[in-house]
Amino acid sequence: MGGLVVAAVMAATMSGWAGGGDLLYPARDRYEPGQEVTMVGYTADVAEQDWRAAEPFYAWLASEGSPDRTRLARVGIEAPADAPDGRPLRVGVTFRLPPGLAPGRYWVDVCDAGCDTYVGWLMGGPLSVGVDPQYPVVREWPLTDPAVRWLADDALLLGPGVQVVTAAQARSGQLPEPLVPSTSPPPPAGHPAGQPAGDPGGDGDDSGAGSEPAERERAAAVRTGGGGAEAGSGEVLAWSVAGVVLLGVWLAAWRLRPRITVR
Repeated sequence: MGGLVVAAVMAATMSGWAGGGDLLYPARDRYEPGQEVTMVGYTADVAEQDWRAAEPFYAWLASEGSPDRTRLARVGIEAPADAPDGRPLRVGVTFRLPPGLAPGRYWVDVCDAGCDTYVGWLMGGPLSVGVDPQYPVVREWPLTDPAVRWLADDALLLGPGVQVVTAAQARSGQLPEPLVPSTSPPPPAGHPAGQPAGDPGGDGDDSGAGSEPAERERAAAVRTGGGGAEAGSGEVLAWSVAGVVLLGVWLAAWRLRPRITVR
């Protein structure tokens, strides 16, 4: 019975995620004022949406409950060959937080200059500044994404077969058994999950100066182009953890997303 309940929660979570929108995820769980931020998200290329004609797109910062938002930097949009099915567009941005920004939980949105057009189903993502995130950050990126190589070893990713893995596992290719069989092969063992290329810094309108060499190198990666029928207690526990994490992230994202107007 427990396995059926968990499976139902997971199915509802994933279908709600697909229907509601895709998220932009930060490379770090927590940032401090003045630090350089990297965020990446994947989304659908909606046929009837003429987003290419509305370029360029920007990242906008808003605090929880605020009616205003501030433009941060230009984002990069590409369609990498290893993008997941149904979400072929990769949206990446790097920007520097204002030094005097008050600690709190913020929302980073992505839209054009007038915020009349969005990219695919991307609805932005939460960003924790000076405080810990309310829920674990589980990045829904391909394990081959260039930004994976810069994540902390214990940073979490959603791996093949609805499994939550660490960045260290993704980089080494030493992944646990998937909860759901997957046809996507993991990265080869001993090979880094991604290689950096391109310039993530956007058009430089708000990136700021004085970034650390390691942060600049990290930023260079951003804008580049089996389970059987019977489940044991360990598998049920893993399903439960994955379901709670994904559901928590989804609910938090919808709760934190402010209704905001361009300032």
